[in-house]
Amino acid sequence: FKVCERLKRIAPTPATVLLSGESGTGKEVAARAVHRMSPRAGGPFVPVNCAAISAELIESELFGHVKGAYTGAAQSREGLFYYARGGTLFLDEISELPLGAQAEPVAPEIRLIHEQVQRIRLIVAKLLQFARPQDYVGYLEPTNPAQLIQDSLLLVRHLLKTGNIAIEQHVDSARQIICNKNELQQVVINLLVNAIQAMPTGGVLSIAVDDWDEADMPLGIQLAVEDSGPGISQADLEHLFEPFFTAKKPGGNGLGLWVSKNLIERYGGHLTATSPPGAGARFTVWLRCEPLG
Repeated sequence: FKVCERLKRIAPTPATVLLSGESGTGKEVAARAVHRMSPRAGGPFVPVNCAAISAELIESELFGHVKGAYTGAAQSREGLFYYARGGTLFLDEISELPLGAQAEPVAPEIRLIHEQVQRIRLIVAKLLQFARPQDYVGYLEPTNPAQLIQDSLLLVRHLLKTGNIAIEQHVDSARQIICNKNELQQVVINLLVNAIQAMPTGGVLSIAVDDWDEADMPLGIQLAVEDSGPGISQADLEHLFEPFFTAKKPGGNGLGLWVSKNLIERYGGHLTATSPPGAGARFTVWLRCEPLG
């Protein structure tokens, strides 16, 4: 709904619009919606997949060429900008366009800028998720922790392949929990990635699921992720769940554990961390079978 409202505000303007998002999220659908609601609706909508055009032909495709401009140019041809006049030209996957020889000297800087933009997007998304949780609440469903662990390991296998890391699993609980599966998977993946990064030269990644009972009353499960890395200092443990605290982790933004903790607490559970000196770190998710409230 909010996306639709934003598109309605953009459509009447003559501004160039940047639509960003992962593949399959509907960027072309949004572009067509802007076109239909704009003063250019009577003109053509011309989509072009930039990733499918070779570096040698991109200029010709966009701006046209005259006969003999290059080998194989048997006749003059108008470009896509010409065909889209009075309408909308949708440049899909524009980030895949080759930079060209003139940009090669600054290619590392452009790559760095792109990485920082993605990092900022992630930070903003996580801040919004915490500040407006009601906008991010998903479907609650019975979830099998053992299956969720397998799915999460599958999603981090590219990291596991780069290091000499052995995996130990101990699932000693048959309980299911009621939660949003995607949210819990986000928490588990974050803990797995942290554990893998704590063992750059290899080690053992241990995952355990046990019943969580108090006073002989079944409350839920405890899901633990443990690494055999150097551990976390007591000074860092005291600040581990604070926003933007990274413990000098490369590439971190200091929001993963903070967001994870708040997600779990929203279900009436909690997230804890222990790290005996020199004995690795252990993160435990205490999650109720059914969320409070």
